[in-house]
Amino acid sequence: ALQVKGDISASGDIIIEGNISSSNTGNNYIAGNTRFSRDNNFFPTHLIHLSGSDGDGALIRVQGDPSRGGTIEYNRGTSYTWRAGVGGGSSDNSNIPSSFFGIEDASGGNEVAIAIAHTTQNVGIGTTSPTETLEIVGGGRIKVTPGSDATGSILSLAHDQDVILSTENDSATGHPQQFVLKHNLGDTELINRRGDLILSASGNIGIGTTSPSEMLHLKSTGDVVLKLEADSDNVTETDNPMLLLTQDAGGVSGSISLDSTNKM
Repeated sequence: ALQVKGDISASGDIIIEGNISSSNTGNNYIAGNTRFSRDNNFFPTHLIHLSGSDGDGALIRVQGDPSRGGTIEYNRGTSYTWRAGVGGGSSDNSNIPSSFFGIEDASGGNEVAIAIAHTTQNVGIGTTSPTETLEIVGGGRIKVTPGSDATGSILSLAHDQDVILSTENDSATGHPQQFVLKHNLGDTELINRRGDLILSASGNIGIGTTSPSEMLHLKSTGDVVLKLEADSDNVTETDNPMLLLTQDAGGVSGSISLDSTNKM
């Protein structure tokens, strides 16, 4: 073993294959690239070059005081400081909650940008106490930007076979992007770029047309059928299909219906 109580300086390489320890009273200065490795010899290409992880794939362990946590600071020069790591119970400056993993803006009032809870792994954006798998607080928005106009943006909710919210562009017909709510298999569509069902900006609803001219506009190259089905369980014969027509704020009204004797 080599024990040195003073400084060590060298103009060439220093290779140490054992352990290094210090008395915590001095500073260590390394001006060149440093290699920490369990692998074969190689030349380090960065100030700190690590190689040879353990069985868990870990290369670095940051073990802080339990009351203060353990974080790593990232700076651009001497400004724009961010911290990332595990929060402690009584840190002087960090706002990352105890046992949470978080990222905070140390140069912006230690505002926690992301907090991940221990045990639940709930993720909080704008909150340090997320109660759901993902919770966004403070008027946050989620923006999904498509790679191209042809593909559009898709936000899938629940299982892959359930619900999709998207803005899609039909590049084949050149239809502009429109909001689509549909079943992933195409069984149900609320607003479809192909014109199956459209809710226009005017409030008109179009089925079979992309430009509804009335409040409800049904269009087809074949028959157009509006089906009203009452008494579907065939129990109460007085339950009849009916169209109610009113005007003058309901002062004048009339109805068209099919009664229990199948008469209009």
